[in-house]
Amino acid sequence: MNCPRCDTPLEDPQARFCPLCGASITSPPGATVSEPTSKPVAPGAGTYPPSGPPPGAETAPAGPGTAAGGSSAHCAAHPERAAVDICSRCGSFACRECLIVGADGQGICSACHTRQGGDTAPLPWERRKELGFFNAYWQTTKSIMFNPNTAFDRMIPETGQWWDPLSYAIFSNFLALSGTMVMYAFIFGIAGIAALAQSGGTNDLGAGVTAGIIVAIVLALLIMIPLGAIMVAFIGGGIEHLALKLLGANPRPFEATLRAYCYAHAPMFWGVVPLCGAYAYPIWQIVCRIFGYKSVHRITGGQAAAGVLVPVGVFCLCFGGIYGIAIAAAMAAGN
Repeated sequence: MNCPRCDTPLEDPQARFCPLCGASITSPPGATVSEPTSKPVAPGAGTYPPSGPPPGAETAPAGPGTAAGGSSAHCAAHPERAAVDICSRCGSFACRECLIVGADGQGICSACHTRQGGDTAPLPWERRKELGFFNAYWQTTKSIMFNPNTAFDRMIPETGQWWDPLSYAIFSNFLALSGTMVMYAFIFGIAGIAALAQSGGTNDLGAGVTAGIIVAIVLALLIMIPLGAIMVAFIGGGIEHLALKLLGANPRPFEATLRAYCYAHAPMFWGVVPLCGAYAYPIWQIVCRIFGYKSVHRITGGQAAAGVLVPVGVFCLCFGGIYGIAIAAAMAAGN
């Protein structure tokens, strides 16, 4: 079958426009269209093309002739492949592999299909009733720690279920302090036993006071850790969301940022290792947040990194300045 406008032979019988002149293809009366020889479109295939037609993929002026520079339209994600249609959502050219035709007959590219939730799925933590609490936590933590790009890429950006990411952050904070808490409980327990042994077991009042202090500390932690985790999630996530906006990243609504921020707590799992665990996860968390923002907001890695690192840098400068002023004041007072 040939193009009705420029008479160019059409390689793909299911193409909706001529790849040479850009004309809409309609079969003339009596014409027959051969059956397609290619396989059906694979949903979700391809990478993320930019919004709008790709650079160099130009359409030719109306009427017979060739495209500018003699080139035909090519897929935004696969420049070596000829495009068969234009995404009805973003206008990018799409090849047969990247084009996904919905029930309404409209074709969209694989990137828009993903943005609309076509390739997303709940994280294991959000299926904890089905998978079990600890199994769901470990599966989520493992995927985010060791494969954050894929994990966040498949995460649903907005669900309306704010408790899911917040509860994950709370439990992660408990794990982050667990190793240190166990270590200090062991140290104070040994010290208490030694004190009782020295007193011959007669200092019941001292033992009671020590036990009361330990119980009070445990109860305070049970209250303060969840409150602190929620406060940090909203404040920290809010600051980084604002930074993304100020940097021109045009992020999704705040819920998407909060979800990425909370689930980036995954490396806190290493807090179960006393002493060294607390030093292992902070940088790892920053890396996970960068991958998270890049995926959920569909922005560049540079924009995501700036949204995380700029607030951290400003905080370090402010803290360093205050610390420097305090040291200078102390030195001046000593003189």
